[in-house]
Order: sequence, then C-alpha cells, then structure tokens
Amino acid sequence: MVKTYEELAGAVGRAQRFRRERHDASALFAGEPPVLYFDDRPFDLKNLSGSGAGASVRNLADDEPLADVHRIGVLRLVQLGDELFRGPARFARASLSPGRAFAGFALDNDQFDLDELRRLNARSIARRRSEPVARTEVPTEYRAHCADVIAFVGDHVARIERQLGPIEKNFGQEEREAIFRELMTSVEADWRRLLLAGNEFALEVHRDKARFAAIKRYTEAAVTPTLVGGASWNRCYYKPMGYPGDFRIMNYMYDRRPEGASLRETFLHGLGLIAGRPIETRMRVLSSIVANHFSRRPLDEPRRTASIGCGPARELEHIVSASDPRATLHATLIDQEIAALEFAENYARTRFDERRLRISAYNTTFKEMFNPSGIAALRDQDIIYSLGLVDYFSPLLARRFVSRAYDLVRPGGKVIIGNASNSPNGTLWTMEHVLDWTLYFRDRAEMSALAGEAEGAVVRVDSDPLDSIYFLIVEKPL
Repeated sequence: MVKTYEELAGAVGRAQRFRRERHDASALFAGEPPVLYFDDRPFDLKNLSGSGAGASVRNLADDEPLADVHRIGVLRLVQLGDELFRGPARFARASLSPGRAFAGFALDNDQFDLDELRRLNARSIARRRSEPVARTEVPTEYRAHCADVIAFVGDHVARIERQLGPIEKNFGQEEREAIFRELMTSVEADWRRLLLAGNEFALEVHRDKARFAAIKRYTEAAVTPTLVGGASWNRCYYKPMGYPGDFRIMNYMYDRRPEGASLRETFLHGLGLIAGRPIETRMRVLSSIVANHFSRRPLDEPRRTASIGCGPARELEHIVSASDPRATLHATLIDQEIAALEFAENYARTRFDERRLRISAYNTTFKEMFNPSGIAALRDQDIIYSLGLVDYFSPLLARRFVSRAYDLVRPGGKVIIGNASNSPNGTLWTMEHVLDWTLYFRDRAEMSALAGEAEGAVVRVDSDPLDSIYFLIVEKPL
C-alpha cells in the first residue's frame, strides 16, 4: 500500500540532524589513503565525508601542542608528493590519549569530490616507481617456487583458452559446471602440493620481520597478479567491504560453484576454492561438535547457541540437520555487517521453520562482548562459538574474549574457537603472502593459553581433518 507524504516517517531525536556519510579511508582508497596535512602538520587519514575528514597523529609527545579547536587553517591531501586537494578547513574537534591524538576537520565553504579524489589517488599510486627487492632478501629457492606456481597456473590457463576458449560459447550452463568440476578434480592434488610447499617457506621466515616482509612483497608482485582474475582470489585480495573474510567469501567456499564470465576465470576461481577448503572443513567440524553436544539432551530442554562474528552462519543448516527433528535450536547471531545477518537469517529460515530453528540476530560491535552488561541475549548459552574472528585478536584480547564468553555459558556449556593453525598443512602462505590476509596463526599451545582466564574449565584443542584449523574447546563443569 502506497503511503501519503503525511504518513512517511523521518528520523527522531538526535538522528534528525543530517550528517554526511563517512567513508573509511582505507577502504575508499584501496588500502593506500593519502596523507592529510593541516597547516603542514601530517595526520593519518582515517575517514572522509563530502564535508570533512577524521585523522590521527601517532607518537604525539606529551608536551606537543595541538592546533586550537575551531581555528581555520589549510587542509591538504597528499599522495606520494602529489597534492590531491587544498582548501580552508576548521579544526572541528580533538580527542587526546597518551601518545596519540584524533582530530576532526570541517571544510570551510568547500566540498570533497570523493570520486575525483579516488581517481587522483589511484593515478599517483599507479605511476609510483617500483623498488626491486634485493636479491639477497629473497632466496633463489623461493623465487623458483613462485616460478613453479606461475608456470602451473599458466600452463592450465593456456590449455583451457586454446582448447575450450574458441568453443565455450557453445556450452550450456550444466556442461560448464561439469567442466569446472572436472578441472578441479584434475588439478587439486598438484595445486595443494604447491600451496603447502609455499607454506614451508612462509613458516621458515614468519618470525623474521625483514625476510618476512621481503618474501611477502615479492609474492604479491610475482604470484598474486596471476591469480586475481578469479573471483575468490580477487575478493580476498582487494577486500571490497574493507576487510578480508567477508560473508560472500565464506559463501564462495561453502557453495564451491563456478564464478566468472569465462572458463579461464572459473578455473582461477576454483584454484581459490581449493586453497580455501579449510574454511569449509572448519564449518563442518564446528557443526559436528555442536550437534554431538546436544545429542543426549532431552527434547524438552532448551538448546541455545550463539555465534560471534557469524558471517553467513551456514553451520546452522548442518547442526539442525544432524539433530533430532523434534528438537528446537535457539540460535543467536551477532555480526557487525548487516548484509551478513540478512543473508544468514534468510538462508536458514528458507530451510527450517521455527519448530526446528529460532534465530535472534544482533547488529553490533564485538566490543560489546567486553562491556560489563555485555549483550544480554548471550547469557545462559549452551555453546558460544566463533569461527575466524579470534584469529585477528592479539593474545591479550583473545584471552579476554574467551574469558568473557566462558562467563556467559551455562554450567556444562562450551566455548568453541576456530583459529587458523601455524601447521605445515595450514594456510599461512596463501593468506599472508599471496592475499595480504593477516592473522594470528596459532599453534596448539597458543590456542590452549587463550583459556588461561577461564577458571576451572576443561580445555582441549582439536584439529580439522586437514590440520589447517585448530579448535579451542573450553567446557564449564556442571
């Protein structure tokens, strides 16, 4: 039913005051934002709207003066010596903390043209001279490995384009999918061996910052461009949502379907699916652990789980399918990304009705986990789990996260954390060096240590079948 203008609702309270949308500077400028200068004082650009910017200063001395709030000065955006913008601006606000200051700037009778800034910034970066990596920093054996990877991909791509390319327009969708599956089956074993060989090099230099940086830079220059023509590699590397591992990437790995306009593109995409297989095994192992936990639970007792950083929450389908059809699972989903929650709810609810699965979804920050009040819906859970979130947390923050989750589960309940392993069979080379996807890759002892503040807990560390993912399982005694 169409509403009249009188019936249209606007914002209420403080939300009535219109504010221009703020864009994360790293996402807007593909990871390389310009430097903001205010009266020649450099700041790290953090966010940008049409009318202003937010920035920070690192290593601010305790006695260093900061510009007076409300003072008018000259604001410039500079990338590699190229001035992208210059105009008058007001120092609108400041927030001080030890060693750091955050500042807000409002343009004075001017506007940022965000599209133009992106174009200028990209052009400056594109014409930057590349500084070659010193040969002594990248071993000959590693260069040879990268050459083997490039040759492997190039050989298969050339054959696909030579034999299938001229006639691929004649293939229907079903035949294209069959060709995709055939190609993946034929290359998987050899491709995985190459990935694991890269992992050996990555593990060798992982704690040597200089060698690590040199090899990472060389890999992104040599190997990454060969692969980013595939959708899985492209999305992981360029991170269009501003962070790696978004829910669409997870769905790529779960669905394992061809993506791309040509057989060449679908082949490259498939190589990414093989590399990302631990994402799927992680979900299936988690589903099995949860289903087994509830296998002896009486049907009339509630079954409550909560997923922190839920993404597409595809594990719910497997958990419910493996459970007694008369049982009801109450699932709480928490994520910072609204689109992920929308997908998760829609996907799960098209497969199960509320007699089997009831979902409560919360769009909030993970920091809420650490507040004294926390997220009320998390209390008295049977299981709180998180896959692929704690991988980004420092040891201190990860321990706090596990401790907080442990406080919220009921006696007899579990906290389950899935984290990328630093095993030789893991994904360190693929993620860190090829895809610039930085995580804390942990060993079994480091995983166990994350439960150090969970008093009285029964702690164990399991692995997925590939030994690529470790699972910390923290059980609260009855």
